[in-house]
Amino acid sequence: MDEVSVSPQPLPPPPAPDIPPQVTPPKRNILPYVVLGLILVTLVGLGAVLWIRKSAQPPATSQLAQVVSPTPAPLPLFLELTSPKSDELAVGEEIIVSGRTLPNITVLIYTDTDQTSLESDANGQFESTVSLDEGSNTLTVTAFADNGDEFSESIDVVYDPQSQ
Repeated sequence: MDEVSVSPQPLPPPPAPDIPPQVTPPKRNILPYVVLGLILVTLVGLGAVLWIRKSAQPPATSQLAQVVSPTPAPLPLFLELTSPKSDELAVGEEIIVSGRTLPNITVLIYTDTDQTSLESDANGQFESTVSLDEGSNTLTVTAFADNGDEFSESIDVVYDPQSQ
């Protein structure tokens, strides 16, 4: 037999693995997206800071809510003696002095030998007893207001022990 000589043929290369072809995406400009994101983050942060600052402040007081009552004008100081009357003849060594002035102020009643200090009541009434000397006595009543004003009235009262 004839030998046939066959020359060895090179083996075909092994099949290449399936590698997908590389696809390059189209080029996009991402700069506008980055700028938009930065603006959004800034606005959200600024809103948060303003909200926190507003909630930390105490509520403002309204000027209309504060009502100030007007202070009444002070009454002018006055003094009215109701007892005794000027030139009255006293029947005893002591006499009751009474009168009216502003409420709750100091009243001083004095003669040459006696002195009494008291305060008028809530209606301005006052009353006190003073001692008299024999003969004519000058009785002086002085009212002193809180602002420093004073008002005085003097009368003469006669004490005669023989007239009893």
